[in-house]
Amino acid sequence: VHAATASPDAPGGSLIATGGRVLNVVAVASDFRTARDRAYEAIGRISLDGSHFRTDIAARVAE
Repeated sequence: VHAATASPDAPGGSLIATGGRVLNVVAVASDFRTARDRAYEAIGRISLDGSHFRTDIAARVAE
């Protein structure tokens, strides 16, 4: 899922971020800690210039 994106006039139909939250990453597992670990592992595979992400999402629940 993506949001806050636009299609530039460049060929290839690439998307550019226009600000704000751009992606949501979701993972499924038999327990919450594993699902959270899988989601953060997936985030590690994503590269967007100038991007950042929170590392505290659901940290207390996974402890």
